[in-house]
Amino acid sequence: MLTPRPTPSQEPFAKFAKTCDLAQPACGRCQRLRIPCVGCGTKRFKFKQERPVSPAFRAELLTASGSTSPISADRPAPAAALAIKLVPSNEHGRRRGALVSILSISDLRYDISSCGNFLQELPQRMGRNPALDASIDALANAYTALRTQTKSPEVFSAYANALRCLRMVMETSETAQTPETLCAIYLVMICQAWIGNPDDQYVAHSEVVVHVLNCIATNNWTGKFETQLFVTLCMSILPESIYNPKINLGPWFKKMVDDFIPHKTTSMKNGGPGPALSMLTFARLIEFVRDSGGTGDATEIEAAYEGIMREVAQARKTLVRLFPDTSGKLISEGGGRPILPATTGGERERVHMLCVAQLAMLLAMGMLVNSVLGAVAFDNRELQEQVAGFPDELVGLGRVVDQYRPLGAGFIPVCLLVGCVSTTNQAHLAQMTEAMKTYSSSPMQMSWEVWSTEMRGSFQTLSCGTNKDSAKRSLVGLGKPMGNPWVT
Repeated sequence: MLTPRPTPSQEPFAKFAKTCDLAQPACGRCQRLRIPCVGCGTKRFKFKQERPVSPAFRAELLTASGSTSPISADRPAPAAALAIKLVPSNEHGRRRGALVSILSISDLRYDISSCGNFLQELPQRMGRNPALDASIDALANAYTALRTQTKSPEVFSAYANALRCLRMVMETSETAQTPETLCAIYLVMICQAWIGNPDDQYVAHSEVVVHVLNCIATNNWTGKFETQLFVTLCMSILPESIYNPKINLGPWFKKMVDDFIPHKTTSMKNGGPGPALSMLTFARLIEFVRDSGGTGDATEIEAAYEGIMREVAQARKTLVRLFPDTSGKLISEGGGRPILPATTGGERERVHMLCVAQLAMLLAMGMLVNSVLGAVAFDNRELQEQVAGFPDELVGLGRVVDQYRPLGAGFIPVCLLVGCVSTTNQAHLAQMTEAMKTYSSSPMQMSWEVWSTEMRGSFQTLSCGTNKDSAKRSLVGLGKPMGNPWVT
């Protein structure tokens, strides 16, 4: 590109516009403009950016850096220290952050993993299902209400929004029969237990869960999240299926158990569950209790009972081996709280909690199956003597983990209520009922009381209506009488 030549009138000024003549003490340009000459190529102005720093933040930076020199415009604060603290986010990001904060809590009293280990995978599944997102928001608000023991209007608003989104999702089979929808139903059940009042009318969602499980029986769900979700939901509906005829565990249940549950059991040496606490054992017991016409066969129940008694002994040995101090503190004559064994950290306390939970569930299950067998057998006092010490032991376990209420010790009310349903001894019933008063404000209390009352009626029907000639067995050889092994 050619540079235009100056006109004749511009030629006198062209030589001044091109370069400076570098004349001293003042160049020709500066003399012509009548301004001070500072020399050629010298920067005349310097723009400095000064960031205001509050006195409190300046003191914090000085303390962190260990320096005593002031922070000013000449010595600005480090860029990392002046970074924006509030990261821009939207509603979805705030929900995810609230959920991650809840999942990161390791305090056994408020550790939400007691409601299911699959909850740890919820953050990465957000955004796929509106019902799941709304239920997570409701769970976060309900969790705050649980910890602070205050129920704000936002808690009920979030719960109502979760129900509304869940109804919308359930309208189509494509969105209803998904793992995210099942998880949303379960989270709504948890919120209902946390923010509900004992006087509220209990509304169960178990029938909806069973309906969805029945519809997805043919789906190929093999992931870890789906497996843990299935096990948790089944364990939540099995107790109610004893007395609720609308919850029918048909052939689909056995198929799903075969598909989802590995055909092996965890070692009991470190507090893992054994065969007696398997899903099929519960299902067979429920089927036998609901079959009041006398067509059921008690052989499988007897075999399950023998397995439970063996696992009770094994779980007790495991607890004594890992935590020797516990054995002498389960029964407190004065009614005080036993001292937990010395621990080396949170993980050891968690293992201790799992061992106690396993033994408590086995004791409750043993009392339950014992009462079922006693209802269909001849008058056999040996059966009652085998579990005579179980109520005392169960109450003692409740005192051991009492300090981990409400979530960490949430299994104790379930076991105590099963024990209350199973026993006919008025002294044992009064003892466990008194222990239940400690958990009168615990989550799920009202739902537990509902199905415990119904289960007691089912056992009375079983005892009166079963054709004992076809179901009774000779149960004398099932085992030896077992008192409380902790009392010497």
